[in-house]
Amino acid sequence: MPAKTHYANNAAFYFNNDKDVAQLIEFCSKLRVPLTPGIVNKRYPINQKILNAMIRYQLTSNQWNIKDTRIIPKKRNVKLDQKGDFTKTLVNGIRVFGEVEFGNIASAWRDLFKFNLVIAFDTYDACVFILPCDSIAPQIEGVYSFEKVKNIVTSASSSIHSPLLIIGLDPDRSMDVNTLLLEPNYTDKQWKSQSEDDWDNFVLKHASALF
Repeated sequence: MPAKTHYANNAAFYFNNDKDVAQLIEFCSKLRVPLTPGIVNKRYPINQKILNAMIRYQLTSNQWNIKDTRIIPKKRNVKLDQKGDFTKTLVNGIRVFGEVEFGNIASAWRDLFKFNLVIAFDTYDACVFILPCDSIAPQIEGVYSFEKVKNIVTSASSSIHSPLLIIGLDPDRSMDVNTLLLEPNYTDKQWKSQSEDDWDNFVLKHASALF
Protein backbone atom coordinates (compact mmCIF):
# COMPACT_ATOMS: atom_id res chain seq x y z
CA MET A 1 0.00 0.00 0.00
CA PRO A 2 1.30 3.51 -0.73
CA ALA A 3 2.83 5.33 2.21
CA LYS A 4 0.79 8.30 3.40
CA THR A 5 2.41 11.71 3.04
CA HIS A 6 1.79 15.21 4.34
CA TYR A 7 3.78 18.28 3.28
CA ALA A 8 3.98 21.25 5.65
CA ASN A 9 5.55 24.70 5.28
CA ASN A 10 6.17 24.48 1.53
CA ALA A 11 8.02 21.15 1.81
CA ALA A 12 6.51 20.07 -1.52
CA PHE A 13 8.37 22.96 -3.17
CA TYR A 14 11.69 21.89 -1.61
CA PHE A 15 11.24 18.22 -2.54
CA ASN A 16 9.55 18.70 -5.91
CA ASN A 17 10.55 15.94 -8.39
CA ASP A 18 13.58 14.91 -6.33
CA LYS A 19 14.49 11.28 -7.06
CA ASP A 20 16.00 10.63 -3.61
CA VAL A 21 12.84 11.71 -1.81
CA ALA A 22 10.73 9.73 -4.29
CA GLN A 23 12.85 6.63 -3.54
CA LEU A 24 12.42 7.25 0.18
CA ILE A 25 8.62 7.32 -0.14
CA GLU A 26 8.74 4.26 -2.40
CA PHE A 27 10.68 2.09 0.01
CA CYS A 28 8.43 3.21 2.87
CA SER A 29 5.47 2.10 0.72
CA LYS A 30 6.98 -1.35 0.16
CA LEU A 31 8.24 -1.93 3.70
CA ARG A 32 7.12 -5.25 5.17
CA VAL A 33 6.18 -5.64 8.84
CA PRO A 34 8.47 -7.87 10.97
CA LEU A 35 6.61 -9.83 13.64
CA THR A 36 7.85 -11.68 16.73
CA PRO A 37 4.46 -12.75 18.13
CA GLY A 38 4.40 -13.68 21.81
CA ILE A 39 8.12 -13.13 22.40
CA VAL A 40 8.93 -9.50 23.15
CA ASN A 41 5.43 -8.51 24.28
CA LYS A 42 2.23 -10.43 23.56
CA ARG A 43 0.25 -7.22 23.09
CA TYR A 44 2.70 -5.80 20.58
CA PRO A 45 3.71 -8.36 17.91
CA ILE A 46 5.51 -5.86 15.64
CA ASN A 47 9.23 -5.85 16.40
CA GLN A 48 10.23 -2.20 16.31
CA LYS A 49 13.94 -3.01 16.72
CA ILE A 50 13.90 -5.02 13.49
CA LEU A 51 11.68 -2.44 11.80
CA ASN A 52 14.15 0.33 12.68
CA ALA A 53 17.03 -1.81 11.40
CA MET A 54 15.15 -2.47 8.15
CA ILE A 55 14.74 1.26 7.63
CA ARG A 56 18.43 1.88 8.41
CA TYR A 57 19.32 -0.81 5.85
CA GLN A 58 17.17 0.83 3.18
CA LEU A 59 18.41 4.33 3.99
CA THR A 60 22.02 3.17 3.65
CA SER A 61 21.22 1.32 0.42
CA ASN A 62 19.80 4.55 -1.00
CA GLN A 63 22.87 6.57 0.08
CA TRP A 64 21.27 8.46 2.96
CA ASN A 65 23.72 9.27 5.74
CA ILE A 66 22.91 7.62 9.08
CA LYS A 67 26.22 8.38 10.82
CA ASP A 68 27.01 12.11 10.65
CA THR A 69 23.60 13.40 11.78
CA ARG A 70 24.33 15.98 14.48
CA ILE A 71 21.97 18.93 14.70
CA ILE A 72 24.99 21.23 14.94
CA PRO A 73 28.44 20.20 13.60
CA LYS A 74 31.21 19.93 16.20
CA LYS A 75 33.24 22.57 14.40
CA ARG A 76 30.76 25.23 15.50
CA ASN A 77 31.76 24.64 19.14
CA VAL A 78 28.13 24.69 20.30
CA LYS A 79 27.50 22.24 23.15
CA LEU A 80 24.49 20.49 21.64
CA ASP A 81 25.02 16.78 20.98
CA GLN A 82 21.55 15.78 19.76
CA LYS A 83 21.41 13.86 16.51
CA GLY A 84 18.85 12.83 13.95
CA ASP A 85 18.40 9.48 12.23
CA PHE A 86 19.39 10.35 8.67
CA THR A 87 20.58 13.24 6.52
CA LYS A 88 21.35 14.02 2.90
CA THR A 89 22.07 16.90 0.57
CA LEU A 90 19.81 16.59 -2.47
CA VAL A 91 20.84 17.24 -6.06
CA ASN A 92 19.19 20.67 -5.85
CA GLY A 93 21.35 21.56 -2.82
CA ILE A 94 18.61 21.19 -0.21
CA ARG A 95 20.03 19.84 3.05
CA VAL A 96 17.65 17.28 4.58
CA PHE A 97 17.42 16.20 8.23
CA GLY A 98 15.28 13.16 9.05
CA GLU A 99 13.83 11.26 12.00
CA VAL A 100 12.24 7.81 12.26
CA GLU A 101 9.95 7.57 15.28
CA PHE A 102 8.40 4.47 16.81
CA GLY A 103 8.20 5.99 20.28
CA ASN A 104 5.64 7.84 22.37
CA ILE A 105 4.24 11.36 22.24
CA ALA A 106 7.19 12.79 24.18
CA SER A 107 9.61 11.41 21.59
CA ALA A 108 7.52 12.85 18.77
CA TRP A 109 7.54 16.30 20.38
CA ARG A 110 11.33 16.10 20.83
CA ASP A 111 11.64 15.33 17.12
CA LEU A 112 9.47 18.30 16.19
CA PHE A 113 11.66 20.52 18.38
CA LYS A 114 14.77 19.18 16.61
CA PHE A 115 13.24 20.20 13.28
CA ASN A 116 12.90 23.75 14.59
CA LEU A 117 16.48 23.71 15.87
CA VAL A 118 18.06 22.71 12.57
CA ILE A 119 16.30 25.63 10.91
CA ALA A 120 17.26 28.03 13.72
CA PHE A 121 20.94 27.04 13.43
CA ASP A 122 20.80 26.87 9.63
CA THR A 123 22.35 23.41 9.47
CA TYR A 124 19.54 21.97 7.30
CA ASP A 125 16.87 23.39 5.00
CA ALA A 126 14.05 20.85 5.25
CA CYS A 127 13.05 17.80 7.28
CA VAL A 128 11.48 14.37 6.92
CA PHE A 129 9.57 12.53 9.64
CA ILE A 130 8.78 8.80 9.26
CA LEU A 131 6.11 7.27 11.52
CA PRO A 132 3.67 4.34 11.54
CA CYS A 133 0.06 4.99 10.56
CA ASP A 134 -2.90 4.28 12.81
CA SER A 135 -3.35 1.00 10.93
CA ILE A 136 -0.27 -0.53 12.62
CA ALA A 137 0.49 1.80 15.54
CA PRO A 138 -1.58 -0.20 18.10
CA GLN A 139 0.70 -3.19 17.51
CA ILE A 140 3.88 -1.26 18.41
CA GLU A 141 4.42 -0.45 22.07
CA GLY A 142 3.92 3.20 23.03
CA VAL A 143 4.05 4.54 19.50
CA TYR A 144 2.72 7.88 18.24
CA SER A 145 1.21 7.76 14.76
CA PHE A 146 1.40 9.65 11.47
CA GLU A 147 -2.19 10.80 11.88
CA LYS A 148 -1.59 12.19 15.36
CA VAL A 149 1.57 14.04 14.33
CA LYS A 150 -0.15 15.39 11.23
CA ASN A 151 -2.89 16.75 13.49
CA ILE A 152 -0.28 18.46 15.68
CA VAL A 153 1.46 20.02 12.69
CA THR A 154 -1.75 21.26 11.08
CA SER A 155 -3.28 22.48 14.35
CA ALA A 156 -0.16 24.31 15.51
CA SER A 157 1.34 25.24 12.17
CA SER A 158 2.92 28.45 13.45
CA SER A 159 4.95 26.41 15.96
CA ILE A 160 6.66 24.27 13.29
CA HIS A 161 9.18 26.32 11.33
CA SER A 162 10.76 23.68 9.14
CA PRO A 163 9.56 22.66 5.69
CA LEU A 164 8.47 19.16 6.71
CA LEU A 165 7.50 15.98 4.88
CA ILE A 166 5.72 13.49 7.12
CA ILE A 167 5.66 9.90 5.82
CA GLY A 168 3.25 7.37 7.30
CA LEU A 169 3.93 3.64 7.06
CA ASP A 170 0.69 1.91 6.03
CA PRO A 171 1.91 -1.52 4.90
CA ASP A 172 0.21 -4.39 3.13
CA ARG A 173 -0.35 -6.76 6.07
CA SER A 174 -0.54 -9.78 3.78
CA MET A 175 3.22 -9.28 3.34
CA ASP A 176 4.09 -9.48 7.07
CA VAL A 177 7.19 -11.51 7.96
CA ASN A 178 7.16 -13.87 10.94
CA THR A 179 10.77 -13.37 11.98
CA LEU A 180 10.59 -16.24 14.47
CA LEU A 181 10.83 -18.57 11.49
CA LEU A 182 14.06 -16.92 10.38
CA GLU A 183 15.90 -17.72 13.63
CA PRO A 184 14.03 -20.63 15.29
CA ASN A 185 16.86 -21.25 17.76
CA TYR A 186 17.00 -17.71 19.14
CA THR A 187 16.49 -17.43 22.91
CA ASP A 188 14.15 -14.89 24.52
CA LYS A 189 17.25 -12.93 25.53
CA GLN A 190 18.40 -12.70 21.92
CA TRP A 191 14.95 -11.55 20.74
CA LYS A 192 14.93 -8.86 23.42
CA SER A 193 18.39 -7.51 22.57
CA GLN A 194 18.62 -3.72 22.57
CA SER A 195 21.78 -3.61 20.45
CA GLU A 196 21.40 -1.82 17.11
CA ASP A 197 24.37 -3.80 15.79
CA ASP A 198 22.60 -7.10 16.56
CA TRP A 199 19.53 -6.08 14.59
CA ASP A 200 21.49 -4.50 11.76
CA ASN A 201 23.30 -7.84 11.38
CA PHE A 202 19.98 -9.70 11.59
CA VAL A 203 18.53 -7.63 8.75
CA LEU A 204 21.68 -8.00 6.66
CA LYS A 205 21.57 -11.78 7.12
CA HIS A 206 17.86 -12.09 6.28
CA ALA A 207 17.48 -9.27 3.75
CA SER A 208 16.09 -11.59 1.07
CA ALA A 209 13.22 -12.62 3.37
CA LEU A 210 12.54 -9.19 4.83
CA PHE A 211 12.42 -7.13 1.62
